[in-house]
Order: sequence, then C-alpha cells, then structure tokens
Amino acid sequence: MSSILEVANKASQQFQQKLAQIEDYMRNKKLPPALREKVKEYFRMQHNEGKLYDETEILETITPVMRREIQAFNGRAISSKVPLLNSITNKSFAEEIAIELKPSYAFQEEILIKENTVGKEMYFILNGIVELFVSRSMDSSAYVTIGDGCYFGEVALILGCRRTATAKTKTQCVLYTLNRDSLLNILEDYPATSQYMKKIAASRQRRVRHFLNPSSTKLAPEDEIDLEDSKTELVGVAKSLLFNKKLQSKNML
Repeated sequence: MSSILEVANKASQQFQQKLAQIEDYMRNKKLPPALREKVKEYFRMQHNEGKLYDETEILETITPVMRREIQAFNGRAISSKVPLLNSITNKSFAEEIAIELKPSYAFQEEILIKENTVGKEMYFILNGIVELFVSRSMDSSAYVTIGDGCYFGEVALILGCRRTATAKTKTQCVLYTLNRDSLLNILEDYPATSQYMKKIAASRQRRVRHFLNPSSTKLAPEDEIDLEDSKTELVGVAKSLLFNKKLQSKNML
C-alpha cells in the first residue's frame, strides 16, 4: 500500500512540476491570457486526475503481448460507442484498431480537418459534437452534424482523394485519431471490413457531391441515410436532416 501511495504522490508531483514549467514558458513568451488559459486547460484535460505518467516508457518495459492487451483494454471506451468497432464479427479488427488509436482533445470551434487538403488521419468521436461543412455551406449551416460514436476523415484515406469536407468542433471534444498507414495496414488483414468501409466512404463521397451538384451525381438508395452514423445515438438527427433536405428540395421546385 505504501508503495502504491508513493507512486501516486510522485505522479501528482510530476504533474504540478510540468504545469509550473508550462506556465513559466508562457510567461516568458508573453502569450495572451486567453491562450495561456487554453493551454493549461488542454494540459488538465490530458491529465484529468492531476497525475502525469510517461505511458510510452511504462509500456516499453513489459512484454509485447501484455502491451497489446493493455492498449486494447484502454481502447474499450471508444470501441463500445462506434458501431463499426462494436460488432461481434469485427472483434479482432476492433482490437487491432484500439492498439493504434491515439487520444486527442479539441476545444469548441476548432477546425480539425480542411476540405481539399491531403488526409493523414481519421477521427473517432468519444464525446462531443462535430460539424461538417463543404464549400457551399461554410458561411451558413453545417452540411451534417455528428457526435458520440461517429467517425470521420476516412474518405480521403480509403478512397485516395483529398478531404471532401471541413470538420469543425461545435463543443469541446474527446477524440481518438488513427493514422492512414495504420488503417490501411490493418484493413489488409480484414478484406470484408475493408470492403464495408469502402462502401461507407464511397456513399459519403457521393452525398457530398450530390449536395454540391445534384444534377451531376445521383444518389443510390443506400446513400440516403449513413449506414454508420444512423446506428449511433444521432439516428433521430440523421433522419430529421434527411427529411429537411427533401422538404427543401420540394419547396424549391
């Protein structure tokens, strides 16, 4: 027990020392107060228990098998929320993905990806709301709104195209990122899941193209509702968005 308390106290002390170092750096650089508070809040979000651990160093001291088990266990929260990862048939795939996921935090109104840029990673939303905009909707309402359990950014990675939309946080978000090489390498071992994700990505791409130019891109029946997002808690929102778009189209005729 005394050893456990000693380790916990040491981690807390390291956290306070790191925070003091960050504050000293920001004072030296004369950063504006608002930005300084944002940096400190981000640091606290990463270490919400007020403790600082070098996870990489810890994981390197154990066997590869135990390391994979810990990483898979740490990814259980996001795996339980994302329909693609929560399926019994995708259990092995989900474990491989969980090992490669990196936690990320974003504040309200932060742009995560930009339309027409090269895609290097995709995102899974653990908590929070993200709005997707396309060039025609940037000055008005979002093209679509997604939240807990949804993923985005995979279209460019899987289809080899540029980003089809801009993603901007509507609330503070807890996210997990997966880089392009890790995703594609894992998908090579899971051809059925690879084909399914390509199907979802192609459908999302067609919906964006149809939104921008309805006459040039026709939607397939399976495009009308996102097969992944509609399985999350936003299913009601997804249906209402579809209904509103159909209603707007009828009013324009």
